[in-house]
Amino acid sequence: MKYIDAYCDLAGMSDFADAERPCFYAHDGATCTIIRVRGAQSHLSPAEAADAMMETLQEIGANLREKAHALTITFEQSANIGEEIERLLKPLHEDSTRKGLSMTATLAETEGLLRQQIVAERILLAVWTYRDAAVAARFREDNSARKDFLRMLGLSRAVQDPNGPYESLRAAHWGFVLSVETALGNHGFLAERLGVREDGRDDLAEVRRAILFHETPESWKPVGPGDIRYPKVSPKASSDISSLFAPTLDRQMMTSAAQASSDLRTIEIGGRQYAVAYLSAYPRFMPPFRQLLDNLRGTGTRQRILPFRLALHLEGGARINQLRKVLATIGTVVSPQNKNIRVALEGLSAAMQKDEETFVYSRIMACTWAEPDEDPTILADRRSRLTRALNSWQSPTVTDSCGDPLRLLVETAPGMVAVARTGNPFITPIREISQSLPFHSDAPVELSGQTVFVTMDGKPMPFSAHSPLQTSWLTLIWAPPGSGKSVMMNAMNLDFAAFYRGANLPFIGAMDVGESSRGFIDMLKASLRPEEQHLVEYVRLKNEVEARQYRVNPFDLGLGRRAPLKREQSFVQNVMLAMIGVDDPLLTALVENIVTNVYQRGSDMEVTSSCKVWQPAKDPVIDRRAEELGITLHEDLTWWSMTDQLAARGEFAMAERAQRFAMPTLSDVIRYLSDSQLRSRFGDQLCNLAAAQIESAINQFPIFASETQLDIGEARIVSIELKDVIHMNPNSDQDRRSNVLFFLMARELFVKRIAGSSDEVVSMRLPPDADLRRVYTEYWRKRYTNIEQTRKRFCFDEFHVTGSSPLMAAQIDQDIRQGRKWGFEIYLASQKIQDFERYVDLASNVFVLKSDTDRDRREMQSVLGVSDAVVEGVKRLVNGPSKDLSIAPVFLIGRKTTKGESWLFAKNRIGPVRLWALTSTLEDRAVRNELYAMTGDVNTALSILAARFPNGSCGDYWRQISGMMDADANIAQHIAERLLAESVGVLLAAE
Repeated sequence: MKYIDAYCDLAGMSDFADAERPCFYAHDGATCTIIRVRGAQSHLSPAEAADAMMETLQEIGANLREKAHALTITFEQSANIGEEIERLLKPLHEDSTRKGLSMTATLAETEGLLRQQIVAERILLAVWTYRDAAVAARFREDNSARKDFLRMLGLSRAVQDPNGPYESLRAAHWGFVLSVETALGNHGFLAERLGVREDGRDDLAEVRRAILFHETPESWKPVGPGDIRYPKVSPKASSDISSLFAPTLDRQMMTSAAQASSDLRTIEIGGRQYAVAYLSAYPRFMPPFRQLLDNLRGTGTRQRILPFRLALHLEGGARINQLRKVLATIGTVVSPQNKNIRVALEGLSAAMQKDEETFVYSRIMACTWAEPDEDPTILADRRSRLTRALNSWQSPTVTDSCGDPLRLLVETAPGMVAVARTGNPFITPIREISQSLPFHSDAPVELSGQTVFVTMDGKPMPFSAHSPLQTSWLTLIWAPPGSGKSVMMNAMNLDFAAFYRGANLPFIGAMDVGESSRGFIDMLKASLRPEEQHLVEYVRLKNEVEARQYRVNPFDLGLGRRAPLKREQSFVQNVMLAMIGVDDPLLTALVENIVTNVYQRGSDMEVTSSCKVWQPAKDPVIDRRAEELGITLHEDLTWWSMTDQLAARGEFAMAERAQRFAMPTLSDVIRYLSDSQLRSRFGDQLCNLAAAQIESAINQFPIFASETQLDIGEARIVSIELKDVIHMNPNSDQDRRSNVLFFLMARELFVKRIAGSSDEVVSMRLPPDADLRRVYTEYWRKRYTNIEQTRKRFCFDEFHVTGSSPLMAAQIDQDIRQGRKWGFEIYLASQKIQDFERYVDLASNVFVLKSDTDRDRREMQSVLGVSDAVVEGVKRLVNGPSKDLSIAPVFLIGRKTTKGESWLFAKNRIGPVRLWALTSTLEDRAVRNELYAMTGDVNTALSILAARFPNGSCGDYWRQISGMMDADANIAQHIAERLLAESVGVLLAAE
């Protein structure tokens, strides 16, 4: 009688402490390591993929010329995606909950969309080294010592050898493993070695799950030497102490009964019913694996996915010398008229004569199955589909039954057996068999992230903000108008805000031209507890004399600092250069002089300073608080003194407010430009011109003309709307300078609150008084500690409005280079690919959402440096957003990581819940916000809207209702009330 564990060859495994070199071994000593191949790192054309796979296997082939090594390559796909979805989304649930954000509707929709789109896919390599690779004498000594050890302990043969893998095979095995990994990496395939993990042993878990999927969790961990604490009770007295040792792996792997059908075509084990098949004759030419996959998937829809696994066994040491003689003999007797036979013989003979060609023994086998909860009769259809697809794979001979179907089944599992025995092997050139490797698909760079895209062949493609794999901190988004740039950016900002690791919101600044970010801001604010909603703000800048509440002084500094830090000085100089905007070689030096001296003149730490004096009613809020704190207000009180006294009492918010009145302004610049020493150095003409331009700027930009009044307070997530102050189509240098100024100031409004690090404290020019200096130093150290521990992002939408400006480019360059030190990433979105030419080398991520013309694609290739295959993929696949939400927008994403550069295509399907969360149209936003208020729950409101208007807009309904209402009626409130009533009615009817 043959026990079930006899179908598994595995005896033991490496120690858990040897995590760098995980392996397991068979009863005869053959050693195996499992490698997971994720696919091609960058998109390849079919021809490029074929060449890469051929070169990979040829590089490995040198190790397969002798009977010392083998590879089992398996490809598996199924609809068992539950664990994968939980792994992706569980951290997102946890992190949004920790932040106090209510995101259940969004995450439920994401889960539903993933279930519709993704498939489970596994590509595994079992890398085997046989005893033939060892020096024969050393292996005999190794084997003899093990037997003596077990005999000495009086153990039965059913225990794992505590000595682990055979030492005599160690060097040869790891040399082979490294050569496989190196070959895969050299030719652009992402792979990882499986083995010891914190919660289990994922190499052996994958082996067992191939047969007993439903009985084996991903964290399955076999019992190893030293793991047994509770020995079994022996029914009778015995000196055998085997129960104190771990059983062999075969007894842990195969623990479920199996039953074959009478026709030996199917077998039931572990709750699944399997059908098996193998190739009993190969096709004349080995076909690409992609052909088989296309045959199996049919239309490629979710319903057509066929669960199956295909295994390709390659064993080294193929004996071709005798075959050469046979071929030579046949060649002399075959009739010249039989051209097909002669051509085949000549081709094979020629390949054998080349020393660089490696031949291997190969077998191909496959299986499909029905799950425990499925109708068992479905297996017949799946078996037929699998067999039909294999027969269509260049017409091999497919056999779907054998004398031992369980043996055939376990041979489809990676690493379950050291040597395949079903059928006879074929002698195949590596160059040809490489075409059937399943490494064709795109490989996601990351395994987890806040945003989850989907690859073209249905694998999840997570994207992680601030990924440790990134080499820089810049993301570029390019597409023509109306191609979804803003939606993409806002969706990723929402994910970053809600799902990034940590209990606090990250810092996000979004600079917008239009109201595209309004939905993202509204949803976050409504999702927070009322006492935390001030952490999310939307600011719409106004450049009007009357709008004093929007005033922003470009000369502001951090609290207590009497002189700017280097980065602050650089920003102020850029603003001044943009305001003056004249072409003169001395202008940069003049501006540097101006910036340095206006701060010195306004400081209370200079001998000749003229610092500004407190004035009654300049800021009544400060006056009241100062009196409450016992600060004496008098006509000689300087604003610097007010600032210091407030800071000394711990009133840092009030101190920041007071310091604004101590800062230089543009009017101080005009006064300084009349300085005689300055004029003697730079000349009257340039000074007069600069003064005239600054005076013009004061008139043109009242928002910058006086002390700061705009305050975003403690907000961590801010959208700054520039629509009212930006020229969308600048037609003159003045328009362009104006745009640059507003972009610079909007950036500074956010960045000044999150920039810098504790290293800057020693560079700060603070008051000499020891107590005051200590107050400011402790303040900045605490503030930087909080800032440094929090990730940051700043987004420039519509970057094409200022992208060509050298000043803007200089500021962006500075931010990018300091970004990694600050934990600060930048997103730039533009309609012009040329805007990104100078940034491509610095970018970690590039998104191409659409490219309509050949000219656009040529420019894209020139700027981004992508391959012809990627350009062709953009033309064929990238489609932009569709009104039909079932059609997922496809985009190109380029990434530079520690793993290298990749260019991949992905789908970004957004459902109605998320569309409603992000919408910024006037009518939709009004109705949504009314529902937020009425329900008091973001998830309920979004679910109601998504169910009633699944296209993401109520525009048509709004127009219908508005035609029936009075002019002064609140249409949004009326619609929200009707939607809420309809929803309650549906619930009551369901009950």
